[in-house]
Amino acid sequence: MNIEFFDSILRVLPVLVVITLAIIQLLLGLSKEKSLKLPLLVLFVLFAVFFSFLGAGIPVKNGGAGLLFQADSLTWSLNFILLSAYFLSACLNNKQATDKSVVDSDVLMAFATSGAMLMVAAANLIVLFIGFEILSIAVYALSGVAKKEKASAEASLKYFILGCFASAFMLYGFALIYGATGNLDLAVIAKSDNTMLYLALGLIIFGFAFKIGLMPFHYWKPDVYQGAPITVVSFIAVVVQIAALAAFFKLLAISFIEFSAVWVPVIAGLAVLSMTVGNLLALRQDSLKRMLAYSSIAHAGYILMAFVALKNSAELLYSSITYYLLAYALMTIGAFAVLMLVTGAGAEQYKKDRLMTFDGLGWERPALGFAMTLFMLSLAGIPPLVGFVGKFYVFSEVIKTDLIWLVVAAAINSVISFCYYLRVVLVMYFKTEYGVKGKKRQTKDSLDNILATGYLKFVVTISAVCVIFFGVYAQGWTKLSELPNNLFSLKQSSKVKVDGANMSHSVELLH
Repeated sequence: MNIEFFDSILRVLPVLVVITLAIIQLLLGLSKEKSLKLPLLVLFVLFAVFFSFLGAGIPVKNGGAGLLFQADSLTWSLNFILLSAYFLSACLNNKQATDKSVVDSDVLMAFATSGAMLMVAAANLIVLFIGFEILSIAVYALSGVAKKEKASAEASLKYFILGCFASAFMLYGFALIYGATGNLDLAVIAKSDNTMLYLALGLIIFGFAFKIGLMPFHYWKPDVYQGAPITVVSFIAVVVQIAALAAFFKLLAISFIEFSAVWVPVIAGLAVLSMTVGNLLALRQDSLKRMLAYSSIAHAGYILMAFVALKNSAELLYSSITYYLLAYALMTIGAFAVLMLVTGAGAEQYKKDRLMTFDGLGWERPALGFAMTLFMLSLAGIPPLVGFVGKFYVFSEVIKTDLIWLVVAAAINSVISFCYYLRVVLVMYFKTEYGVKGKKRQTKDSLDNILATGYLKFVVTISAVCVIFFGVYAQGWTKLSELPNNLFSLKQSSKVKVDGANMSHSVELLH
């Protein structure tokens, strides 16, 4: 009984660690003590990663029935990605749109991350919805953290109103599931074949499609990206989208796998719509933030198309999807960090969020231009960078199904995306309608005055190195994600061998 109790605590301990960090950050904000901000962030993130690693070694009994939280290798991989993305976004937050709101956004980011971790660890619909709402409410407030900017307030209000509708539809779907099965455990729901589950599944797809920003539920995304400060946008683009995609994936894989004949065509259609509309609308954008918003819609479509292969190879698909999520996180946060270095961290970021701001960047600041080139090429899927490998893994899984047309559609969309990603590179290095290469820009003085340059360069450097490393050595992520399984299974086998040797020795003594 005591062991089961400690196992239950260990499963939720990473979430509790992040919530504790949020409370401490709130108290530090009241005391105006800033020197402990980074050490506490590093310490608590490392604790959360460590406890998540330990939790992945807890054995699951009865197929996970009766559990509120899951702790397995998939949860460990997702928590690692979420915590890494949160850490990098928090580093960007050292200097943001409104200085007085830095403490607020620090606390809200931590609470939102705890909600995201609840979502990916949930083994019960109630826990999933609580995590969904903690994440949503914190992000609604984050979107409007730049109080002096009209666009930020407008984005926050629009996000809040539309998000309430999405939450209501999802909650109604959960209520129908309980009415049909009498249970809220994900593993138990899978055993039911009640026809009411079809309606519940439709409502749940609607809720997750909004949170992910899939076409045609994407209308909030470009406005929120453009209105919110860059630090907040990087967090929303990565942590929110990864949490929603991961929770949606686990729900389909565990509870609705037997209904795949119904939801596979719907998911495939949403994936193609999101890829196509996202890429086509991104071609028209002059704002980098809006371009990356439509880019995130397209990438959500790429990830979503992998869901159709769930029935064929679930275990292999876990690794492919988590790899793509890692790749997306690195590319996106890195791109936003460069954007923040170029446009500035204050109110000027809204005025300079234009493609012409990058004119001649590759010649004026070669290292920064090279990093942005890496992120753009990786987002486009150019080998040997991490974005290419992620698409290769996902496309390979879908090819194993009969939906070859889906891979063809994704490949065509990847070609379309080259146009707007390479457009940024052309502006940085070559003659464009904005000027000529090597031209000195008027923003250089303001760039030198950014107080948080050290943090921003750290984020850019880490992201760029990982984009190259995990692209060239993709097995590195596979080994990292499977490390808990390999380590704890090795310990378990060693224990069995020791117990077997002791038993043999006892038998010999008896004889």
